[in-house]
Formats: sequence, structure tokens, C-alpha cells
Amino acid sequence: AGILASLTAIDSLLAGKPSELPEVLELREAVDHVLCFFLRGAFTSAAAPVLRAACAAVRAPGHDKLLPDDSQDTIIAHLLPPFGVAAREARQAEDEEAAESGTKRARTEGDPEVEELMDLFVKHVCERISLQQSKTEGSRFSVTAYLFLDEFCRCQGLTYPAVFSDTLPMTLLQGLQACASKLGAGAKKKSDGSNSSSTLARLRVVAAASACVSAVTATLGMQAVKHINDVVPALLTLVEFVQSGGIADLEGDQAARRQGAVAPLALCQALFDLVRCLGDFLSPQMARVLRAATHPFFLQAGPEVA
Repeated sequence: AGILASLTAIDSLLAGKPSELPEVLELREAVDHVLCFFLRGAFTSAAAPVLRAACAAVRAPGHDKLLPDDSQDTIIAHLLPPFGVAAREARQAEDEEAAESGTKRARTEGDPEVEELMDLFVKHVCERISLQQSKTEGSRFSVTAYLFLDEFCRCQGLTYPAVFSDTLPMTLLQGLQACASKLGAGAKKKSDGSNSSSTLARLRVVAAASACVSAVTATLGMQAVKHINDVVPALLTLVEFVQSGGIADLEGDQAARRQGAVAPLALCQALFDLVRCLGDFLSPQMARVLRAATHPFFLQAGPEVA
């Protein structure tokens, strides 16, 4: 735990140094490489001690709750990307093994201790997202966290579905609702540079959260029904916001427009996965889903979205 906390602390400190310095780049690459190597253990027989160390690295000593200060969020934010890389590599290795044997990845029996530690870590991350989602400046942390949870769920959801079927969907629901509220409020204000920047920040969160919804739905299937169904109205509200011209103020900036186009794609992918995996349970929202799917926006918006 001490080594892991030290590595993430070093990584976060290096982030504040001039990135063009060769020695900074080399040291950051070395730290990230060691972190990835260490965190790969979370997907092997050594999962319990590695996950225990990861939980300890993001908790206040002697307390059950996370440290409330920004420095702790910085440490967590620098821990999650290499953790996500390790999860993706583990999933790809399993996919390759399954392809060679001519089978598909299937649910396997997990270790109760590993499940408990994994659940604790996911709850830690979700707690930090909930605390940050009301702040525009917290959007970068939320994006990092959602992208990690996306990879983590795709890798471990089949073995430990209970870890991802409760707390995570509720966090996604709150996050999408918060983004919808903030984007709607921002659209009513006069468009200016700061408003455009804030809109882009929210759209990045929407894209990452939508990808996470896709992961939960596609990986857990029926086990996601309990809470994921509540997410559909929030997703549809965001799709309708985009289709009604909610990101039109970004069209003057080509780079911003390309970035803004990612959110509609991610939203549609999430809705597609919901309909594909849980379509039988979406009857109350099906009319809105069909209206969104047949809206001309995706043809008019250009190749970035279509």
C-alpha cells in the first residue's frame, strides 16, 4: 500500500511539472509502467493483496471514508488510468484465449475476499464522483473515473456482477442527471467563451458516463435491470438536448465541435446497448427511444456524428 501510494503521489507531482522536459516525460513513463505492472496483479491469483493496497492508497489512515481534500482526489485520479490499462490488458488476454479455444468469455466463480475488496474500491471511486459532479472543475476527475469504471466493469463484471450492479448505476444516474441540469441551464444563458468551455467539460463527462452505461448493460445484462432502467430517461433527455441544438454554440470552433460530437455517439451507443440487452423492459420509454433513433440530427450533423 505504501509503495502504491508513493507511486501515485509521485505521478501526481510530476503532472505539475513542465511536460516538455525530457526527464519529466521519462520519469512519468517509468512510474506509469511500474504502476501498470503492479496493478496487473489485481487480475491474477494475487488479486486480494493488490486490491487491498489500492483501497488503502485511497483511504484516510484508520478511517473508513476517503480523505476529503483535493490532494486525495489527485492521487486517485493518477491511480485510475494505469489501473484501467491493466484491466483492458487482462480482458484482451481473456478474449484472445477464448477466441483460440473457440468459446466466449463466460461467468466464472469469484473469490469472496476479492469481491469484497473490489466492491469497496468501486464504492470509493463512486463516492468521489458524487462529490465532484456538482463542480465544473471536477469534470476531469469524473471523466477519468468513468473511463476506469468502464474498463473495470468490462473486465470483471462477468465474474463479480454484484460489484457493478448497484452503486455504479446509481452514480451514473446522478451524474447524467447533473449534466442534463447543468447543460440545460447553460443553454439558457448567453453563449460566450466560458459557457462554451463549460459545455465541453460537461459533454466529456456525458461521453464517459455513457460509455460506462454501455459497459454495465452489455456485461451484466439482466443483472443490470434493477437500476439501469432508471438511467434511460436521463440518457434520452441528454440525446434530446443535443438533437434540439444544445451544442450548436460549439459549431464555430472546429476542434470543439469534434470533441462535442463524441457525446452524441456515446449516448446513442448506450441506448443501442440498452435496447439490445434489455429491450423487453424498456416499454415505458420506447416511444422516446424511437423518436431519438429516427431524428434527422444524425444525418445533418455531418460525418463526425453520423
